[in-house]
Amino acid sequence: SFRNLAKIVNKSMKVEDSVFRESKIFEKWYKTWKKEINVANIFQKMNLKNPCCIPRNHLIEDALKHANNGDMAEINLITKLLEAPFIEKDKYEKYTMPSSSDERYVTHCGT
Repeated sequence: SFRNLAKIVNKSMKVEDSVFRESKIFEKWYKTWKKEINVANIFQKMNLKNPCCIPRNHLIEDALKHANNGDMAEINLITKLLEAPFIEKDKYEKYTMPSSSDERYVTHCGT
């Protein structure tokens, strides 16, 4: 979400192409927020603090299932992506997107 917000500020992404496309309050919040920030450096600052590759629980679980069957490809790929989590790689978009509502995963600790 923060990566999408940074791209909206940088004008390299439109709201309708972002994870905020269905938000009813985003536009109002964004206009207020934009008035309060220094837009010049915000894109770079946000991208230095917010990784684009996030090891989401459902992706890790899927990789572990493959690994248990002897296929380490997903584990190796996730490990490689996490070596540089702030660098965007277009062909690995599924590792940058928030989980969909049907992919929500509840861990043993409840998160």
